[in-house]
Amino acid sequence: MDFSDDDHSTDRDYKEDLANILAKFERDEYELLPTLGYAGPQIQVHHEGRHLTRVISCTLLDDEDTHFVEDTFPQAGKVLRCRPTPSPDSEGDIIMEGSNDWAIKETVGQSAFDQFFKIPGLVECLGLSFNNMRQLHKIVDLQPDKAGEWETSHLQFDDDPKTTFTIRHRNVLKSIESIFKNPNTKHLVYKPSKIFSNDTKDNCIYSEMWKAKWWHIVQSQLPPHATIAPVIIATNKTQLTQFSSRKAAYPVYLTIGNVPKSLRRKPSTNASMNWTKLSDEQHQSKIQCIFHESMAYILGLLKEAGRKGIKMENYWGEIRQIHPILSYVADYPEQCLVACCKYGTCPKYHTTANELADPKPVPLCTPQWTWSTIQQSKKNSNGSAREFQRLCMEEDVTGSVYHPFWLDFPLTDIHHSLTPDVLHQLYQGIHKHVINWCQEIVSKKKLDLCIHALPQFQGLRQFKNGISALSQISEPKRKDMAKILLPCLVGKIPSSGLKAVKGLLDFIFLSQYPTHDSHTLKYLEDVLDLFQKNKSYFIDVNCHKTLNILKFHSLIHYAESIQCFGTTDNYNTEIFECLHIEFAKEGWHATNQGDKFPQMIQWLS
Repeated sequence: MDFSDDDHSTDRDYKEDLANILAKFERDEYELLPTLGYAGPQIQVHHEGRHLTRVISCTLLDDEDTHFVEDTFPQAGKVLRCRPTPSPDSEGDIIMEGSNDWAIKETVGQSAFDQFFKIPGLVECLGLSFNNMRQLHKIVDLQPDKAGEWETSHLQFDDDPKTTFTIRHRNVLKSIESIFKNPNTKHLVYKPSKIFSNDTKDNCIYSEMWKAKWWHIVQSQLPPHATIAPVIIATNKTQLTQFSSRKAAYPVYLTIGNVPKSLRRKPSTNASMNWTKLSDEQHQSKIQCIFHESMAYILGLLKEAGRKGIKMENYWGEIRQIHPILSYVADYPEQCLVACCKYGTCPKYHTTANELADPKPVPLCTPQWTWSTIQQSKKNSNGSAREFQRLCMEEDVTGSVYHPFWLDFPLTDIHHSLTPDVLHQLYQGIHKHVINWCQEIVSKKKLDLCIHALPQFQGLRQFKNGISALSQISEPKRKDMAKILLPCLVGKIPSSGLKAVKGLLDFIFLSQYPTHDSHTLKYLEDVLDLFQKNKSYFIDVNCHKTLNILKFHSLIHYAESIQCFGTTDNYNTEIFECLHIEFAKEGWHATNQGDKFPQMIQWLS
C-alpha cells in the first residue's frame, strides 16, 4: 500500500498524541491520595484549646473537590529563635543519590585519579588543596564527625571483674541533632496532626507516625510549645561473612519519627545512622545483662532530655525545645531481650505460650508490672541466682536481668512501643507456614505442576520449575509466591481451607497499605476473623497439633499498632536490615580483618 507524506505526518502525530496521553495516564494513575500533613495554604475552621481544626482541599483523579479535616496542636513545635541562614556546617553537604558510588561503579581507580590531578594547571584552576587521592583521604579523615566522635567504653561485672566487654558509641543527643541538621532531611515535621476524610471525623486516616494516636497522647503530656522527637532505636546482630559465625557485629541504629518515612528508609539520606556497636563476645550467661547495661549507659542522656527538653537546631537554623522519647523496632528475639519477657510468650500482653491461639482480650504488659515482678523475685530469692530465675520464669519474665535499661525513661512504655514486624512475622513466618502446609496437603509435586501451568501475566513472576526446589527464599520471591498461591489451591482443598488461606494472604497484603483509614482497618479485622473461623482446618488435616504459634498470635496487634504508630512501613525491620549492608558488612570488607572495629568506625565516619 502506498502512503503519501501527509499520511505519514498524520500517523506520526497520532502516535505522538497517544504517547502523551498514555504518559499522562501513567503519571496520574498513582496519585490516588493527596500528600497530607505538610504546611500550606489552608482554611482555619475553629480553634478549641490546644487543638486546631483545618479543612484541606485537594483534587483526586476525577478532578472533584475533596475535603480533609485536620486536627493539630497549633502551639506544638514552636520555634524559640531562628538564625537567618542555614547552618554553615551543613551547606553544600547535600548528597545526590548515587554520587557517592560513582567512582566505584565506574571502576575509576586511585591511580587514575592521580593521573587526572597531574594534568598541568588543573589543581590551580580548580583551587584544590590536594594533588592526589592520598592527600584527599587525609583531609577527609580530619573532618569532624557531625554525629559526634566515637567513644570506647568497657563493662565489667562484679562476679568476673577480669572480663571486660567493649562497646563503641557516639553521643546520642549529638546524633539526634545531626539528623535535624541533615540537609537531606530538612523537611521535617514538628507537630502531630490527625487527618479525617469528612467533617464528622468518623474516618481517620493513618500513614505517617505523626498522624497516629501515640504522638498526640505524648504531646498532650508535655508543655504546649514542646517538640517531640520519637527516637527510634533498632538492634539486630548480623554475620559479617557467610564462612564463619564468629565474624559478627552488633550494630545499633538510630533515627527519628520526624523524618517522613519515604526519606527514613533511604540509606543515601543518612536519616538513619549506626551510632553504637555493642559487644559481640559470646557469653551466653551474660548476654541479657550485657545488653541492658550497655543500652542503659549509651541511652542515659535521653532521660533528662526527655523530661526537661533540650534545645536543638535544624538545617534552617530554627531552634526548638526538643523532647526525645524512646521507642523501639526489633524482631521477636530482640523484643524478648528488650522487654525482659520469657521467650515464647507475647511481649505486649499477658499471653502465655499455651494461650497464643486464643484471641480473647488479655491485660496489657506494663513496665511497672515487669519491674515489680523482677523486684519481688529478687527479694524472695535470698540472693540465689537460680531461684531468682525460677521465680521470674513463673511470671513469664526473663530471669537474667536485674535492672532493665528502659526504667525511668519519660513517657516510655517499652511493651506498648514494640511494633509488628512484616518481614519476619508475615513473609518469613505466616507465609512460610502456609506454603509448607499447602505442600503437605496437596503434595509438592502437584503444587509445582499447578504453579508451572499458570499463564504469564504482567506483574506476576513465572516459577517455571515450581517452588519446592527453592532454598533461602528472599522476601521479594515470597511476595511473588503469595500472589499466585490461592488460585493454585482451588479444587484441591475444601472451602474451609481456601477461606483460611485467603484470610491470611489478604491480611498480608492489607497490612502493608501505605495509607490506612477506619474502613481499611475494618477490612483487616474482617479477614483476620475469616482466618480465625476456619483455622481449625489445618489442625484437622494434621498440619499442626495446635496453632499456639507466636507469629499467628501477632496478627491481632497489627490494627492497634497502625492506629498508634502509623502504617507498618514506618517500623518494618526490613528498613534496618538493609542498613547492615552499608553500615556493617561493607565497612568490614573495607578493613584488613584484623583489628576490625576501629577501622570500621573510621570507614563509617
